[in-house]
Amino acid sequence: MIYENSDTLPRVLFAREAQAADFEEIVKTGYWPAFDPRSTVLLHRADGAAINRLPGEARLVTYGQNRIEIDAISASGGWVVLNDVWHPWWFAEVDGKPVAIEQANVLFRAVQVSGGRHRITMTFEPLRGVLASLRTWRKRQR
Repeated sequence: MIYENSDTLPRVLFAREAQAADFEEIVKTGYWPAFDPRSTVLLHRADGAAINRLPGEARLVTYGQNRIEIDAISASGGWVVLNDVWHPWWFAEVDGKPVAIEQANVLFRAVQVSGGRHRITMTFEPLRGVLASLRTWRKRQR
């Protein structure tokens, strides 16, 4: 007999809303706020979350160990959520321009996009990540 979990989320999805959440508290208590992960993403900060956005779509184009490409389209923007583990050594571009990858839903990744068609590219860059971490550490030591 084969069992299928019909409640699983797709690898990539488009969230039209964001909700602020305390990830440390979620991990500590195991308590999750009420939200629909198919349309809402949990973020540390949810700037612009109250805007009423229209649904959008996101589709994986390329999925490799060190490079992922996603096409997204929406009328009013939102967040492209990649249900892969967040790590600070991943970097993103939207249409060739660098953007921040936000930690999403405690352990995944999200990139905010404006309305329209976009190509999101995520690359895993360990050397760049280590150098960025060292710069941050040095600033804290001063």
